[in-house]
Amino acid sequence: MIPDQFLAYRIKSLTGLFLKEHLKEPIGAFWGIISPAAIFYMFNIHSKAGLENYVSTSSFFFAYVISTVAFFGYGFYIIGRRESGFSRSFIYGSTAKIIFHISHFIAYLLIGFIHCTLFYLLTKPFFGDYILVEYRVILGRFLGSYVLLCTLSIALTLIPLGFQNANTFLSVLSFCMVTTCVLAARTPEGFWQHADFFNPLSHIANVMSHGFPTSVSFYISISILMPGIFFTCIKYMRINPVWSRY
Repeated sequence: MIPDQFLAYRIKSLTGLFLKEHLKEPIGAFWGIISPAAIFYMFNIHSKAGLENYVSTSSFFFAYVISTVAFFGYGFYIIGRRESGFSRSFIYGSTAKIIFHISHFIAYLLIGFIHCTLFYLLTKPFFGDYILVEYRVILGRFLGSYVLLCTLSIALTLIPLGFQNANTFLSVLSFCMVTTCVLAARTPEGFWQHADFFNPLSHIANVMSHGFPTSVSFYISISILMPGIFFTCIKYMRINPVWSRY
């Protein structure tokens, strides 16, 4: 039995390692924060309609930032690390897998907090002064939505994909989600509205705009589904370092 203090220390140390690794990649900040903020201004700079409601106007862009962190941060790097010597050397037991996943989750939860805060700071001035209450509402919805999307992201890591194939797959998935949202918004009826019902990005944007559902069944389903997927992915975590093939 490993003492709880030692477990906490290992989780804290590994979380810090993952944070440092992510923050050393400026390209991630560009795609996750600067690029969405620039597109946000491009869409709204000449529009005066709806500018009084920052939350609803920015909901889709916050949802896109969430999907970027959840898919290309949290999920994608789990796939990448299982092909490295790091996984084969250090993640070989159930306890090590739990520590790895908890640390990875906490690290990208903090990264999501940073992305949300910076995006708010960059885009809010176009609508007026910063409002602390508004920021807290956005942050709560952002982190809650991120946790939900991480459930889907970690489930995708069970698919037998290599690092390069995963990059292509997630890029195509992201493109399809964004395209479906745009086409559904432009066509009130028809195929794209039905397709958008299965679009995670659309549901996350709705949460960012209107908040989480209030039904008890929703929270019961989530409380059962999320731990189930999380522990299933830990149990069947694929470890396949590239150098083990030779």
